[in-house]
Amino acid sequence: MNEIYSDSAVEIKHVPPINPLNPFNNPTENEKYNSDYADIVPQISIPGCEIPFEPSKPEKKRIRKYFNIAGSWLLIHFAAINILAYLSFAIIKLALSKNASDADLPSIYKYISNSAIYLGMTGLIFLVCNLLTFFFGCKTAKIKISSLFQTESIRIPKMLQYISIAFMLQYLSSLIALAIQYLCPDLNLISNALDTQNMTSRAYIAFAVYSCIIAPITEEFLYRGFVLKTCSRVSQRFGIFISAVLFGLAHGNVTQFILAFLIGVFMAHIDIKHNSLFPSICVHFCVNTLSTAAGFFLNNDSKTALFVLGIFEIGMFITGIVMLIFFRRKNKLPFTMPHQKIRGGSVAVTSWAIIVCFAVFLLQFALNLFNFS
Repeated sequence: MNEIYSDSAVEIKHVPPINPLNPFNNPTENEKYNSDYADIVPQISIPGCEIPFEPSKPEKKRIRKYFNIAGSWLLIHFAAINILAYLSFAIIKLALSKNASDADLPSIYKYISNSAIYLGMTGLIFLVCNLLTFFFGCKTAKIKISSLFQTESIRIPKMLQYISIAFMLQYLSSLIALAIQYLCPDLNLISNALDTQNMTSRAYIAFAVYSCIIAPITEEFLYRGFVLKTCSRVSQRFGIFISAVLFGLAHGNVTQFILAFLIGVFMAHIDIKHNSLFPSICVHFCVNTLSTAAGFFLNNDSKTALFVLGIFEIGMFITGIVMLIFFRRKNKLPFTMPHQKIRGGSVAVTSWAIIVCFAVFLLQFALNLFNFS
């Protein structure tokens, strides 16, 4: 029996035991997704333990540790990607400059950026860095990889509903980007996006392999796996939004940020709902495949295919809105309890690695946006 005695030792207060998977009694969270809060408050299993409204210094320190783990590994990932990409570019540039000594630097840069070799090497770099960051990040954050695939209540009709919603968000994001470009014509909204129209067939195949196969799996492992799970230690809602923002900023330009953020929120929500990365991997695969197919038809200037694709996108946009209405009627985003609110963003802004990570991502984003890179 859990009992706390008053000063008079007459009144007895019965304190219900704390659920370590839902310590703040949040009815909107899927507690099966949560990690054991005993990692943050070890005494949680002691009879009579209560979590105060204001977190203690040791509790804040342990929460901050997990935020710093997420931020640190993303910084390592960012550095590794850029260093390896720069080295591979430099190696190819050196080889080309010897064989084409008359070519000017802009021509060499343009050729390399759209070459199959460089795109293949870049895809391999992202594959390796995404997976290593995921595996070592999960190990550091004490996340069992098997816990990310405890799939619950997923059926084909439900997945079709999710895919239609994702297509709608994809179309919506393009409309938002067009509106921003119209209002701010001097901004570079697609600064670091690949120029698929000038790619050779081999280069486009390399691009498609990464976009349709490698990215949907490894990016979901990294952002909806490691980052979301690590940043949801206190609040699932906080984890959903911070992982979506980081996912969007990592893409480096406004157009992709809008899509990555909107769909990142949605994919994180359904992953938590079903306690699995499987839904977001499927959704990510479909979204990237549609984009890749659209790029292929644009490159080949097939008016018939583009017309059919346009009709399909409009149809999916309308269908997706209807599906989202039905989805939202029964599936609200988790809300944040008062105890969770002061343990989420309030602690994250004092976590050095998260702050530095945001600063680096925002700097890259700003440089691309205003053409300083």
